[in-house]
Formats: sequence, structure tokens, C-alpha cells
Amino acid sequence: MNAIAGSIGVAPRLRQITDRHVYVFTAAWFVVLTLAGFIPSSLDKIQAVHNGQRPPFPMELHVHAALMGTWLLVSLGQSALIARGQRLWHRRLGLIAAALLPAIVISGVLLIRVTWQGLWGPASAAMPADALLGTRTFVTNILLLQIRALLGFSLFLVWALWVRRTDTESHRRLVLLGTAIPLLAGIDRLTTALGWTTMPASPVALDLYLLLSVLPLIGWDLLRHRQVHFTTRAWLLINLPMSLATNLLWGSEWWMTQAPRLVGVI
Repeated sequence: MNAIAGSIGVAPRLRQITDRHVYVFTAAWFVVLTLAGFIPSSLDKIQAVHNGQRPPFPMELHVHAALMGTWLLVSLGQSALIARGQRLWHRRLGLIAAALLPAIVISGVLLIRVTWQGLWGPASAAMPADALLGTRTFVTNILLLQIRALLGFSLFLVWALWVRRTDTESHRRLVLLGTAIPLLAGIDRLTTALGWTTMPASPVALDLYLLLSVLPLIGWDLLRHRQVHFTTRAWLLINLPMSLATNLLWGSEWWMTQAPRLVGVI
């Protein structure tokens, strides 16, 4: 009897939760994941710069980090505003988000470029041969994740902008789904610090963590709607070939040879 009464009591509380609340929770969850991944790692690297153990961060890194941080806060702000019914301010923040999208992609490309120029340029001659080879191998593999993040982020956010007036529910989901893909950078740092990773040998664990990052959306769909939303199904289908390509190319001789040509450093 107690169990039945308890289940009856839970149902009304569950009905008080809406998709909008889940969107706010997911956006906040993304912010938490990013902070947990980047803050300890960044503090360690800043200390290493002060100790002369590594060169200062390039300006492109600061710009990209600021843009991505702003994007996460804008995404959270928009989700919170629409949950409160404040559509006007939601749209005003949307103008900022629309401007941030190309800026984030451009800054990401520039950051890749400056990183590779440092490792394949004349300055790299000062590094010990073993350390240089290991760093180049790592950066070459990470390029696969960076390409995946830039492509996935761009694809889903352009889709989100395309349907913002005709399908608002899909728009809000697509913003979150697109934002989840670049979160791999923070998730990688967090899971590496915790020792819950297959990196740098393999990125396979990151695919699991990427799926877990959008679990609030998937779980809510199954719990409340009894099916996964079609935008999430599309996200899963598009991520599958990207994941397969990343894992197949990771550490391969062909990729190690072709990646520097792709970036244009050789």
C-alpha cells in the first residue's frame, strides 16, 4: 500500500516538470561538466607557465575559450528565460548566439592552425625529439576530435537556426545537442583527471561520455513521451559515422601522414 501511495504521489510531481525544465537542467549540466573539466586542468597549465615548464597560451586559445564560455552561458540563459516565458529576452540573447556561432568556428580553426604551426615550425627544434614526437602524435589524434566538434557543432546549430520559427521544440533541442559535441574537450580533461578514460590510446570512452552528457534529454523523452525525439535520433545517427571514423583513424599511419598536409604545415 505504501508503495502504491508513493507512486501516486510521484505522478503529480512528475507532471509539474516540463520539457523546458529539462532543457534548463541540461544546459546547466553542460556548464558543470565544462567547469569541472577545464578549471583544474587550466590551473595546472597556468602554474606550469609560471614555472617556465611550458610556453604561454596563444591569444587564439584565450579567444576561443571566452567565446565557448559565453556560448554556454547564453545557452543556459536562453533556456532559463524561455522556461519563465520571457520570449522577448530569449530572442535578444538569440541574436548574440547567432553572432557567436561563426566566431566560435573561426576561432577553433585558428587555434588548430596556431597549435600546429608551433609544433611543426622552427620553434619545435628546441624540444627533445621524444617529447616532440609524442606531442605531435597526440595533437594529430586530437585533431580528429576537433574536426568532429567543429562539424557537429556547426551542423546542429545551423539546423537549429533554420527551424527556430517553424519548430521551436526542435530548435531548443538542437541547440543543446549541437553544444554537447564540443563538450568532449572538457569531458576528456575531467575523465583523464579521474582516471576514467581510454585516452590517449583510444577515444572510445569519450563516445560513451558524450552519450551520457545528453542522457537528461534521452531519459526524459523515454520517461515522459515514451519515445526519443527525432532530433535526438538524428544526432545519434550522425554521430555514429563520425565516431567510427575517429576510432578507425586514431593513431593510424595514414592519418599521421595526411593530417599535417590537411592543416597545411608540410
